[in-house]
Amino acid sequence: MTLVILYMVTALTMMWRRMGQHKAGRRRETRQLAANTSQAMLLHAVAREAKLKQVKLSAARARSLDPIGSTGQHGVSAYRNRSAEAEAMLEAAKDQGLDRFLQQKACGATGLHVFYYAWYANRDNDDHWSHWNHKVLPHWTAAVNERFKDRIGQEHAPPLDIGSNFFPSLGAYSSKDPAVVELHVEMMAKSGMGVLVYSWWGRGKADANGDPTDERLIELVMNKCEERRVKFAFHLEPYEGRTARSVGEDVAYILRRFGSHPALYRNPSR
Repeated sequence: MTLVILYMVTALTMMWRRMGQHKAGRRRETRQLAANTSQAMLLHAVAREAKLKQVKLSAARARSLDPIGSTGQHGVSAYRNRSAEAEAMLEAAKDQGLDRFLQQKACGATGLHVFYYAWYANRDNDDHWSHWNHKVLPHWTAAVNERFKDRIGQEHAPPLDIGSNFFPSLGAYSSKDPAVVELHVEMMAKSGMGVLVYSWWGRGKADANGDPTDERLIELVMNKCEERRVKFAFHLEPYEGRTARSVGEDVAYILRRFGSHPALYRNPSR
């Protein structure tokens, strides 16, 4: 009888200990879960704060570059000041042959083409906005459209609201600003791009948000390309009414009007 009682006491003691260990384990799990939740909430708050700072920084940068809704020489000068360190690095790299390499690349030795969209206008240079203020387009899913139904079809409000997660270093610039064009081509040349491919909607035509093609702007871009030894090619956009006949007429016009320009790209294999 004594042995039976001793066995039962021992069994109950072990059961009690196991229950205590189980409860302790549950408490540890609960504390760990709470800690993980707190950490996740903290990380979320930090990420949210970082995103907010990024937005504020972009807005502040935009204001510093473009305080009155334009860019012009102010934005170009600000960019060049920030590029001083990069210029020094390029100078230091000349001894290693990098400068010669980039010059060869910029002479069309590379097949690298970059598409160039000279669609943008601002009030200071052009008396109106173009493309910076395009309308908010609908999404391809009904659920997203429902979330943003109050914004779809509304125009953006430059110079700060341009409908992008990123903001150009030059601000809401004008594509017709010679200083901007010169800097764009300079960037391309120094990065080793060989051919600038110019978006062209045909003679006197434009997309829904842009201005008709300006021959003077084409000449400006081509001249800057020639100075930087970058080639120039046309990208014929799908304008309304485009046919095989109209494309043939467009090509004939390009050759007649710009065919003698030294910057015009020609396939070296032909």
